[in-house]
Amino acid sequence: MLGKLNFSLLCCCLLASVSLRAQFDVTPVDVSEYRPEDLLANFCMGNNVEILEIAFEGNPQAVAGFDNALQYLGIDKGFILSTGAAATRVGFNGANEPVSALASANNFSTAFHPGILALANNTSFHDISLFRIRFRPKRDTVSFRYVFASEEYPDFVCSPFNDVFGFFLEGPDENGIPANRNLALVPGTSLPVSINSINNGTPGTHSEVNPDIYCTSPLGSLSNFDYFVAAQDYPVYNGYTTPLTAKAAVLPCQEYTMTLVIADIGDAFWDSAIFFEAGSLCSYDSGIQTNIDPRSPVLIEGCTQNPLQFSFEGYDGNDFPMSYSIAGTAENGSDYQLIPTGGSVGNNAFSLPIQAIDDGIAETPELVRVFVQVNECLADTFDLYIIDPLYIDGPATADCSGGPQSLNIRSSGVDVPEVWLDSLNYTWSNGLTRRNIRVFPQGEETYSVNFGNALNQCSASFTISSGAVVAEINNTLCSNEDGIVVNGTLYDLTNPQGVEIFPGENGCDSTVIINLSPAASGALNATICETESILVNGVAYNVENPDGIEILSGAATGGCDSVVTISLNFLPVSGSTLDASIQEGEVYLLGNASFSASGNYDLVLQNQFGCDSTVHLRLRVTPVSESLTDSIAIGQTNTICLDISHLNSVVSFVDLCEDSDVVASIELDAEGGYCVHYTGLKEGTEQVCLVICDEFFCDTTYLTISVFENLLDAVDDNASTVYGANVGIPVLANDWTSATTLTSVYLVSQPAIGTATLNPDFTVTFAPGGGACDETVQFSYAICNAIGCDTAQVFVELLDAIDLCSAVWPGDVRVDGLVNVIDYWAVGLSFNKTGPQRPNATIQWQPELAPNWSTTFTFIEETNRKHADCNGNGIINIQDHEAIAQNWGLTHPFLSGGEDPDFAKSFTPVALQQMTAEDNELQVALDLGAIGHAVEGFSGLGFRVAISGGTTDDFYFDASQSWAGIEDEDLETMVIPLGANTWYVAMVRTAKHQVSGNGSLGRLVFPSSWPETIQVTDLLMLLNESDIYELDPLTLAPEQTSTAVRETAGLTMQLFPNPATTVVQVKLPENIDGGVVQVLDLRGIILQEERLAATTHELDLSICPAGVYVVRVQTDGGFLQKKLVVRR
Repeated sequence: MLGKLNFSLLCCCLLASVSLRAQFDVTPVDVSEYRPEDLLANFCMGNNVEILEIAFEGNPQAVAGFDNALQYLGIDKGFILSTGAAATRVGFNGANEPVSALASANNFSTAFHPGILALANNTSFHDISLFRIRFRPKRDTVSFRYVFASEEYPDFVCSPFNDVFGFFLEGPDENGIPANRNLALVPGTSLPVSINSINNGTPGTHSEVNPDIYCTSPLGSLSNFDYFVAAQDYPVYNGYTTPLTAKAAVLPCQEYTMTLVIADIGDAFWDSAIFFEAGSLCSYDSGIQTNIDPRSPVLIEGCTQNPLQFSFEGYDGNDFPMSYSIAGTAENGSDYQLIPTGGSVGNNAFSLPIQAIDDGIAETPELVRVFVQVNECLADTFDLYIIDPLYIDGPATADCSGGPQSLNIRSSGVDVPEVWLDSLNYTWSNGLTRRNIRVFPQGEETYSVNFGNALNQCSASFTISSGAVVAEINNTLCSNEDGIVVNGTLYDLTNPQGVEIFPGENGCDSTVIINLSPAASGALNATICETESILVNGVAYNVENPDGIEILSGAATGGCDSVVTISLNFLPVSGSTLDASIQEGEVYLLGNASFSASGNYDLVLQNQFGCDSTVHLRLRVTPVSESLTDSIAIGQTNTICLDISHLNSVVSFVDLCEDSDVVASIELDAEGGYCVHYTGLKEGTEQVCLVICDEFFCDTTYLTISVFENLLDAVDDNASTVYGANVGIPVLANDWTSATTLTSVYLVSQPAIGTATLNPDFTVTFAPGGGACDETVQFSYAICNAIGCDTAQVFVELLDAIDLCSAVWPGDVRVDGLVNVIDYWAVGLSFNKTGPQRPNATIQWQPELAPNWSTTFTFIEETNRKHADCNGNGIINIQDHEAIAQNWGLTHPFLSGGEDPDFAKSFTPVALQQMTAEDNELQVALDLGAIGHAVEGFSGLGFRVAISGGTTDDFYFDASQSWAGIEDEDLETMVIPLGANTWYVAMVRTAKHQVSGNGSLGRLVFPSSWPETIQVTDLLMLLNESDIYELDPLTLAPEQTSTAVRETAGLTMQLFPNPATTVVQVKLPENIDGGVVQVLDLRGIILQEERLAATTHELDLSICPAGVYVVRVQTDGGFLQKKLVVRR
């Protein structure tokens, strides 16, 4: 007899089976000091079930614990009851083996239960294992979850060889009638669960399979395939069910016996097993809800209390009346207003008016405990704590500093947990909603705060004075008026500003700030070219005379003189030389001009003020040799003209091949566009070597001419198809082959998208591949005869006939076929944009036709903004992030985005640091950047969090103190569960400006458990709304309080001078070897790019107007960047 078990011993048993790797684990009980009964006890630790006794019959090797099974079975941990060996041992395979192994063992059990006689289609029983559980439920329903698995799948489906099992519940039914019920039934039917009743819908291959007998009611069915799962990697069995729930109506407080039994039928081999979910045997919780906030279960003295309210979900009139009683360390009538200490609960709406009394005594929290007795065996307890009044703690008055002051909410009591105070709601008179704030008082100011929760309504105020009096005198004067005298000093338009200090009686000086301005004044602040001038009041202002004050007599209203202050800035007319080279076919871009030919060019650039800056470009285009072929008949003439767009000016045009046996006549034509005319003379092959030169380079084109007595000519073909539809192309139909005999036909090249196949009849079948939408692809083929071959191109236009390629997949914003953090960022960067609504919009994972918006965004590539409106309501906001969360990780084949980009590795320091640990809660800060290494232009972050050595389902990410922004204002965060103990965290700035900083971006919060190891991987950082970088992964081990931080002293880039004018020196760390240096404007456009010359590199800034830029150094190991100010 087990009686009521010591559950701490049982938890140790399960912990012994936990693996440090996220892999399916099985731990046997027959090789440990624990018995099968001990393991099952953990399974029985559900809600509102009192275990009276557990007994096991059978061979203990048939029982084991399992863990980390969520991805395989749909339940994470529990225990196994099998007909063979639950865990692997010498000579026998257990559930922990992969599916490629065979679990088939005789464990020689002699146990028996008569209930299986009615379930079996065979009278030969073997390897029976069973548990008997005597228990008492406290509610009217009991249930648990399980998975059935078997090696008999799929061969023995619809055969007499079906291992059987049952969950037999003995005790009164809901009407009080004694009953013995089998709970192991196919959902919605009376069929017992077996491989004949839950399977893939196809009979097996065994010689005794007979669907008409064994897969029809009442023995089986082929219609329950929705509950079947084919074998994966683990466990060992060939198939298993989805997680099923066994459930029965019971009478609360009555005694029941549950027998869990499984048996081999027909033979002792081909094992089966039941996987029971840990902690799932339950009778449900009390269902009583209150308005107590579990984070701050307090009644605050000095506040107005709302009544303690109770609601009773799932109860009907037959459950009432209930009773309640009040106990605790708080004294009724002294610590709270006198109320009855007990009574009756007559219906499902019940409240208690508990009003705390402010007794003026500093005390520790005092407990008010309310018991609600539902029935003779079910009760629930609700705890509240009376705490002393809260007050505002601030600095003394008459503080002369004039700086920021802290106001903190504190308790006047003793040992009040800070988390209770942090969890209250606060609203300050200045709009802040934090518990503690910083203020900047100007003179004497009063700050008030309303705070509380569902039970408390409180307020407080605090008056604070900066002590010092600050006053301002802001007057206007005509230029000929007298000024004013303050503290003995004359202030007029020649001395318009100043500060005067007057000693105060309280020890704080009073400050008077004087600001005088002309009654009629203006300012002329302009930036002009250094060759220009501006005439004011007859005076020329230019480079030699940039600043001054002019008085325009009587020019203002009332005859007052008008005063004009002139301040000019000048932009130089500069010149620079730029050397560049490209390959033939490429285009060199500079300013708004493009160049593709060698030459020397003078380009005049203009800044926003219209000043000229001349750039002398020396561009050299390196030719790429080309080989051409053509086939003609004897007597046929053809012409090919050369592309000379990459040449500056042609200086020579010749044929350098010598003719040994003239097959075709060759005529060069320099007048008609540098062409070659050729005429077939006799059968054979003619080689032409065309060399055309400019003053810089020579370009060579090789032309092979095949001359036939009867022409062989392959002609280009055109075809079209829609997504997913193959198309046949008769490529020979338009070719010239009638006068010759083909010796071969073959494909020369394959298309970039899809596949081309040459058929036996020499037609070609083109099959579009994934991503084939709204574009044209091409491939080539060749036809040959005894003399030579000719090639032709086939062009296939891929049409979007049903708009699938332009449809919206809710959540796939980039349209790259996958919902991930890039889509989350793209939505955040488009917040509050509006456009037409999508008809019949949903956020289900399906293509939906949508009208294009009038705007696009460019994030990796240009995309219509309709894709960011994931829910189709016409506005991009937080609801679209929710659609991304629902469809996270889903894929589709209709791609219009580009290839997945490669992300550069960043040197940015990143670290985990343990911050607080209270009770069971652990908080770990994620730090980005470091002192002296700020992250500039931060726009977003995404990363994966995984833990081991513990289990939690309430992890969250707290960005309330992040330097990256304010949550729900200009910063959004999202946590997406990926599976057991794994989450993805995404954050993005939604304001249209970046932020810079370093330190904590947010905290990983584990409220209910401490994991042993925390891993943060797949870190991607978004800068400047467009640049994505990869960061180092992090692992925080149990013995660490923080992870190591990349040393930044050796990774710092220096710019000097900064600000700069015409040149800047880039000083790099010694360990930087090779790479490029770039100058970017604040839109992220690259203005200059050069190869690094050494660890000190000089940049020419002559073409950069005055402004702010970013200098970035990109290496194989990552990047460094720093802001640069350019002045003129």
